[in-house]
Amino acid sequence: MINMVIVDDEEFFRDEMAFMVGTEENISVIATCATVDEALEVLWQSDIDVVLCDVRMPGKNGVEFMRLSRLVPSPPAVVAVTSFNDDVAMVDMLTAGARGFILKSAKRTEIMAAIHSAREGGTTISPLAASRLRQYIIPLEVAVEGLSALDTRVLRLLHLGKSNASIADEMNISGSSAKKSVARLMQTFDASSRLELVFLSRAYTPPGNPS
Repeated sequence: MINMVIVDDEEFFRDEMAFMVGTEENISVIATCATVDEALEVLWQSDIDVVLCDVRMPGKNGVEFMRLSRLVPSPPAVVAVTSFNDDVAMVDMLTAGARGFILKSAKRTEIMAAIHSAREGGTTISPLAASRLRQYIIPLEVAVEGLSALDTRVLRLLHLGKSNASIADEMNISGSSAKKSVARLMQTFDASSRLELVFLSRAYTPPGNPS
């Protein structure tokens, strides 16, 4: 069961989204919140797996929620949602560690996929948002030493949005090995989140592979 919280200052969207995801047998909407402070209170009181959080809200915004949500004992995965093609907000949320960025106009299947992917440690970015992200990919300023065969393959799977569990299954390695590989890659590329790692590492082509 995926325990969810929906955070948005628009009551209509909260109710609509709660109804939509509530029809899924394996999703339970624990709370809908109009502010970041309300959502944080829920996180401290309940074990929440995924939070669907609006980017732009009065008072504290989605980026501040990302920062404060990490203070709880078991931080949830956060999927950012917005009504706008807001490039700055998108980059800020993803860099802060959001597990996804989708538009409120996204189809139900896309929203459901983003929720399940976030719960499993993967990432989802709306196609329109993904196309706009290309201009923000930052070339590496220093040469990256050759990665091991294992880390190179893990990196490729991360680019496909795979979770640690999926990477472990596909590569026939333990979950801890997959987790350690991701940690090494984040250190190598000086990334603070999985999504930032994907952005930064797109400028790196492993030896022997086409660019």
